[in-house]
Amino acid sequence: MKNNLYRDFYIPLKLTNKHILRIMKITFASLFIFITGLFATEASSQVAKVSINSENIKIQALINQIEQQTDYLFIYNKNEVDLNRKVTVKAENKPVAEVLQNIFDNTDIVYAMQGNNIMLMKGEKAENPIIMQTTKRITGTITDEYGEPLIGVNVSVEGTSNGTITDGSGHFSLSASPGETIQISYIGYATRRIKLGNESTLDVQLKEDTQALEEVVVVGFGTQKKINLSGSVSSVNMNELAESRPITNVTNALAGVAAGLQVTSSNNRPGDDNASILIRGQGTLNNAAPLVIIDGMEGEMSSLNVQDIENISVLKDASSAAIYGSRAANGVILITTKSGKSGKLSVSYNGYVSFQSIRPGVLDPVSNYADYMEYINSGYVNSDMATPYSSTAISEWRNDNGQNPLKYPNTNWIDAAFQTGVGTQHNLSMSGGTEKIQFYGAFGYFDNPGVLENAGYRKYNARTNITAQLTPWLKMGINASGFVGKAIREMPDNQQRKQANRPLSVPLPGDGLRLRL
Repeated sequence: MKNNLYRDFYIPLKLTNKHILRIMKITFASLFIFITGLFATEASSQVAKVSINSENIKIQALINQIEQQTDYLFIYNKNEVDLNRKVTVKAENKPVAEVLQNIFDNTDIVYAMQGNNIMLMKGEKAENPIIMQTTKRITGTITDEYGEPLIGVNVSVEGTSNGTITDGSGHFSLSASPGETIQISYIGYATRRIKLGNESTLDVQLKEDTQALEEVVVVGFGTQKKINLSGSVSSVNMNELAESRPITNVTNALAGVAAGLQVTSSNNRPGDDNASILIRGQGTLNNAAPLVIIDGMEGEMSSLNVQDIENISVLKDASSAAIYGSRAANGVILITTKSGKSGKLSVSYNGYVSFQSIRPGVLDPVSNYADYMEYINSGYVNSDMATPYSSTAISEWRNDNGQNPLKYPNTNWIDAAFQTGVGTQHNLSMSGGTEKIQFYGAFGYFDNPGVLENAGYRKYNARTNITAQLTPWLKMGINASGFVGKAIREMPDNQQRKQANRPLSVPLPGDGLRLRL
């Protein structure tokens, strides 16, 4: 019976490939039209504006006017929202979010905007209501003061990694949400920050940053303003750098301060200032070190006292070869030392104390001879051999607990080989002069004992320069400097032997030999 009933209402259809293809086309077309309309509605709702000019209008009437002028639909609980409260609204072509923010400001009502829906709810009293909106696409054009488009301008959402750059026409496009801050920055121009509202288009004009362009950098045998500079140059101010972290040598000071500059230290040996420096990668299979110029003369950075340096400029592109030739193929580091300034005598001192030690747990030797004997016995047992140390001897050594070090020695050879190094640095400088003659003098002392016994480095620096303006067209100067450094190096074999010694061995002062009791 049921089968017949269902059979009577069943209409068999014979579908061919042609029919199926036609149905698929109609389905996809309908889906495309629906999605297009959905996105169009969403986009229009984000920028919807209203014009309302009313005094003492009730909230209910205001909601009705907004719904009539836009596609928004309000959702709220009558028990939470006071619909009879009267407000005054004067808005001419204003965004809906701005109108809502004004009427619900300093109230306990917050609102959330999602698509075409606006939800009113009761929350904590706040000066700024909560606005929740979907991320939208922001487009715009960045130009200079003359209306010319700027290429390669950085446009980003402040505090995030979301960003882009302008194209050849100065156009940009990125996703952002209302309330976020758009940061626009470009070399030589003042950075601008714009808080995003409901707008989806930003046309911004940047102004030149004259202070940044007037900064003087060292190029070749002289100086030049950044505004006139076409090559790739990074400038490092040592006074600002010294305030941020303690600096012991020049190569460590350059680490992480200039783009494209790679500094690699091969060891932490005291006095070793020969870190590997590469500018924009490996340039040759042989010597890839850049050329170092100190006050116009080729020199070594290890001879300098960091406190005597005024400025460091790093020339990174091929334009440096126009001055220094093939020797500048791997880049040039230009160092300018401090000089005297006209005025009263100025005396400056700075110094610091540092502590160095090995990290706990890196080296953990057997410092108890009783434990050493047990380890040796375990090795013999695993090899099916008779143990060399009796349990009585092990107990005697352990029970002594260091009371009789001559009979039961327990030497910690890591403590004997390493130490806590206390490093010090002192710098004293003087400068002054008149309008025609200026002088500068400095003396520095550096001591770094390191963490190894019988090792360390000590250096003395002295520098002086005098500049005299003899005539309006003749200027002369004397620049003299020198340093004396002494490094104490212990043979690597001695360190290995110390670490390999047994706790039974006792170090002797002076000759480095050991004594077994």
